[in-house]
Amino acid sequence: MSSMQHTDTVQQVTFRLMRELNMTTVFGNPGSTELNFFE
Repeated sequence: MSSMQHTDTVQQVTFRLMRELNMTTVFGNPGSTELNFFE
């Protein structure tokens, strides 16, 4: 029996939550470190 577990990334969990909340707009700061999250 395998002991491997599936673990979602923070990005996956956050996107899932935003979809569940019907969020359509997210703002970011140009040049800031969180921009990779939005790509």
